[in-house]
Amino acid sequence: MCVIAAGAGITAGAALTANIAIAGLAITAAATGLQVYQAQQNARLQAQAAERQQEQAYQQMNLAYQQAQQQQRTQNEQIVAKHIGDVRTQQASRKAYEEGAVNRINAANAGFVEKQLTLKQAKDQQAFRMQEIYAKSIGSQGSVLASGGVGQSVGLLALDAERQGGFAAAKEQANVDSAYDAAELGQQLVSQQALSADNAAYSNVLAPVQAPQFAPKPVGRGTDLQLGIPSYNWT
Repeated sequence: MCVIAAGAGITAGAALTANIAIAGLAITAAATGLQVYQAQQNARLQAQAAERQQEQAYQQMNLAYQQAQQQQRTQNEQIVAKHIGDVRTQQASRKAYEEGAVNRINAANAGFVEKQLTLKQAKDQQAFRMQEIYAKSIGSQGSVLASGGVGQSVGLLALDAERQGGFAAAKEQANVDSAYDAAELGQQLVSQQALSADNAAYSNVLAPVQAPQFAPKPVGRGTDLQLGIPSYNWT
C-alpha cells in the first residue's frame, strides 16, 4: 500500500486524509477478498455435503435393491419347493389309483371266475343227474315191459315212467337255467361294483400340477446380484 507524505503542496491534513482513504480502500479490498474466499469455501463444503448425501442415498437404494433381490430369491425358492411337493403328491395319488386299479381288476376277474365255477358246477350236476334220470326212466320202462303184462295198462305205465323222467329232466334244466341267470346277474353286479369303485378311486386322483408363477424381479438401482430362478432338485 502506498503512503502519501506532506510537502510539495500537500498539507499534512490532506496527506492524512489521503492515507486514511487509501487504507480504507485496502481494508475494503481485503474484506471483499475474504468474502470471496469464504464464499468459495462454503460452495466447496456444500458441494461435498451434496456428494455425501448422494452417496448415502445411492448406498441406501443399493441396499434396498439387494434386499429386494434376496427376498425375491427366497420367495422363489419357496415356490419351487411347493411345486416339487405338489407334483410328488399328485404323482403319489396317480400311482395309488393305478395300483388300486390292478387290485380291482384282479378282484373283478376273481368274481367272474367264481360265477363261472358256480355255473360249471351246476352244469356238471345237471349232467350227472340227467344220467341218473335217463337210467331210472329206462329201468322203469324196462320193468313194466318185463312184467309180461299186455294191453293198454302196460302202455300207460310205460308212458308214465317216461313222463316222470321228462319231468325230472325239465326240473334239472330249470335249475341250470336259473344257474345261468344267477351267474349272469352276478357277473353284472361284479362289473358294476368294479366300475363304481374305480370311479370313486379316480375322483381322488389330483389334477396335474400347473407350472408355478414366480415372483417378479424387483426394479431398483444398484448392484444386480444375478440370482436368477432356483434350480429344481427331484432327488
